[in-house]
Order: sequence, then structure tokens, then C-alpha cells
Amino acid sequence: MEIAKRFDTEYQDFFWKLALKTIDGKKKDIAKINDNYQYNFFYNITLNLFAAQDLDIKDAKQKEDYKKLDDFINKNSLISFFKDVYDKSENLLELLIFLERLKELKNDQLSYIKSVTINKLTVLSLWDRVRFHAFYLGIIYHKDDNHWLRVTKNLINNTLIQSLEDYIKAIKAINTLSENLKNKNILEYVCDKENVTDFFRGEQQKEEIQKAKLILGDKRWENEIITTENNWYLDGKIGFLLSFSVKTNSHDLGIFKQYRDKFIALWHFEKKNDENKTFIYQALLTKGNYLPDKGRNKTFCSFETGLRSKMDNWFKVFEEDNRRYFLKTLLDDISLNGNVYDELKRISNNYPFDIDDWKSLFIKNESYIKYCWKQQIRYIDDSKIHLLRKTQINGIHSELFSKYLYDNLILNREIFDKIQHKYEESNSWQDPYILLTVSQNENFVANLKIYNIGNSHFKMNIFNDNNEFPETIKDFLESNGFEQDTETQEYSKTIGFSDVFHEDAIIEFIKQMTLNMNP
Repeated sequence: MEIAKRFDTEYQDFFWKLALKTIDGKKKDIAKINDNYQYNFFYNITLNLFAAQDLDIKDAKQKEDYKKLDDFINKNSLISFFKDVYDKSENLLELLIFLERLKELKNDQLSYIKSVTINKLTVLSLWDRVRFHAFYLGIIYHKDDNHWLRVTKNLINNTLIQSLEDYIKAIKAINTLSENLKNKNILEYVCDKENVTDFFRGEQQKEEIQKAKLILGDKRWENEIITTENNWYLDGKIGFLLSFSVKTNSHDLGIFKQYRDKFIALWHFEKKNDENKTFIYQALLTKGNYLPDKGRNKTFCSFETGLRSKMDNWFKVFEEDNRRYFLKTLLDDISLNGNVYDELKRISNNYPFDIDDWKSLFIKNESYIKYCWKQQIRYIDDSKIHLLRKTQINGIHSELFSKYLYDNLILNREIFDKIQHKYEESNSWQDPYILLTVSQNENFVANLKIYNIGNSHFKMNIFNDNNEFPETIKDFLESNGFEQDTETQEYSKTIGFSDVFHEDAIIEFIKQMTLNMNP
């Protein structure tokens, strides 16, 4: 009754003004919109409180009924759990305090209210709901703590919350953290702890503890940390940059700012033009094999900003010692006095080409990286790497070394102008291959197929439609180490990279085979 009375007299104006701003002069049923906003607002607050106390999914039937939070929302109106929540006097008191403080909210805080008011109930993500719950408790219990919302947002934004169970655990963890603070602010509370609270990702909890110590130890860190956290990609995760700033067992603010500024310049360069990421990949490869595993593939690292994507890509660089070191050495090599593109190209151009170093093939040939639409390769060994159009071997793909062989020793070479040739991509487990069709006259044609079998070796197969070969060709092939398969009658030979990539090796072989084509 008290809520209804005070809402009619004190709080109605807040939602009415919000509804008016939303329609922005358009002819709509303002009263209906206002009613919907109020319902959404109370539903979302109450649902979070219900999750903290009664929404535990324990029995099999409930688990089947409510696999997702949307399932619960679609089957339960506000009235179905309203009484369960507000029969507890502390929940009712909290709500009244929150309502009372609505009129004190600053413009940047209103976005939290809008998210749970304007949007349909099932539009909100689980992250949205947990962030709002942290905001709700912050307004009630921690309104004078300037870091409560920042720290909780960092924890929430960098932890996967993908299921109803995750949502419940996250809500309860925020409650526990709020209760544990008592009269302390959040930085004072976490600075001497091993972990901040339950559920949230351990790496991020450690980072928040470290940042709290730095800010409490030297106030100059505060603004620099907050500025860095607000980067479009980092979203609160800056621990790797803090690790770069360690000097003689302590963090140096000046060094931190240098690495921060270089990193931000690099990521800003990528954001300006999607193709710029290729130049970052090439320069970073000069420092070492930074590519993280992604399932059965390796990835150059997507710059997508969804948390799952970040965890599968750059987080693995930020968090793993060797990969993080490669990033650090790249930043060391970049000068902010120069153009970012020029700096990256300088680094890549100075890297020596070596056919035995797969990284150098990517560094010197950006087209091989661009071929991989999803930034993924299938690494077999140091001498056999599939370039994936998407993410699967059963999708279109090429092979790095055979593609390089074709592009550099066959394509656009004069001797091959009169020979049919092509590079055949694969969309199955069959290896991509080079196909040369050699003929001396209309009576005899030979196909030469070259494909990578790994361990720095190619396989060369020679065949034609009926696999019948003149004696001169047989003698020539056998004298060059080819063996004939007794079933298929095809000739084949395994040949090492050092022989194949000798500039004149294939050309000389084709010349000699052509000369021996006398039926």
C-alpha cells in the first residue's frame, strides 16, 4: 500500500517525463507507454531480488521448464512472485530508498534506468540485468563510493553470464560483495583480499585487487586507470598493460602510460579501417608465434568486441606469458612519433624471409592472411598450414606452402605460359594441390599434381586419363626417383622443400619431361 501511495504522489512524474522523452513529440498513447515502463521497471527490479532468494533451479521439472531466463519471464507475471519478494521487509525498504533517490540521479546514471524500463522484458541480456542489480545496490548502499559501480561493472563485463544458473550466481555474488563491504568502500575492502567475491572470473578479480592497491597507494593512478578501462575494446580489462609497467618489483606510472598510449594507438588504427588488422598481425608475428588455439584451429585474433570473442582471441594473448611478451616487444618497437602504418610496415619489412619459417610467409604476403575470412588457420606442423576461408576443413581452404609455391614459382613464369596450370582449393579433407598439364603433342598428355604432405615434404603424382606412359617417359620418371603404383599405375615421388623451392627445380623438371615426351 505504501508503495502505491507514494508512487502515485511522488514517483509518477519521473516515469511520465521518461515516456514523454521517448516518444519525442510523436502521436502515441502516452498513458499506455507510461504504464508499460512502470511495469518493466518493477518487474526487472523484483526479478533480480527474486533471483537472489528463491529462483534456485533445483528439481528436474524446473530445470526443464526454465532452461533460459526468458522461459521464466514468459510464464510468470510480476504478480506471481511480487509477494514472495516484498513480504521481506528489507526488500521493501530497499525499494523505497531506491525510489526516493531516483530524482537525485545524474544523466550518466539514467542509462541504467532506461535499460530496464524502455526495453521489452526479454530484450535485456543477462549482463544488463546483473549490471542493473549492481547499480540498484550502489544507489541504496554505496552512493558515496565512486568505485563501486566501476569495479562491479568490470567484474560483470569480463565474466561470461550465459545461463539462468550463471545469472543467479552473479546476482548472489553482487549481494555478497555489497554485504561484506559494511562501512568500507570497495577499494579498501578488496585491496587486502585474495579474491573480490564469488563467481566472477578469477583473472578479473585479481586485476581489480591490483588496481585498488595502486589507486590507494598513489592517487595519480586513478584517472589513468579509468581512462584506460574506457577504451572501446578493453572495457575494464587492463591487467596486461599493468604487467608491462613493472620496474624493479613495482609499477611505474610513466611506463604504464607509454605502453597504454601505444596500445590505444594500435587498436585505434585497427578500428579506423578493418583491413588495418592485417598489418598488426604481420608485425606481431615478427616477435613470435602469438596465435592462440581456437578449437582445432589457430587464430590471428578477431577484433570483435563480444566477450566470448574476446576470450577466444586477444584475452589469450593478454593473459598467457609468452604471447603477452610478444605483444610487449611489439609495443617496444613502435614509436608514437611515427605513423602507425609506417611503423608496422617498417617492422614487417625488416623481418627476413625464410621458407623454413612459416611466419615469414604471412609477414611477407598479406594476401594469405586476408584469404582467411575468419582469421583462422589449421596448423598441422611448421611446414603444413591450411588457410581457412571460414573455420572448418570441410569448407573452402588452401594450403600455405603449396599456395606460395604456385604463386611464386609457377604463376607468371614464362615457361608455364604454354602449360595449363591451376591451384585447386579443397572443400574436404583432401589436400589442396597444384595441377600442371604437360603435353608435347595430341597423342600424349601428362598431369603433374603437387601437394603438401607435411614434415617439409611435397608429394608429386604424375598421371593421365588411362595412366599409360611411353617408355621414354617411364625411363625418365624412374631415373628421377618416381615409383609406379601397381594398382593405379600412377607415378609418384616425395620431395623435400629444399628441392622444390630451389628456383629452377620445377622449371628444369618440366623441361626435361617435355623433351622425353616421344610416344
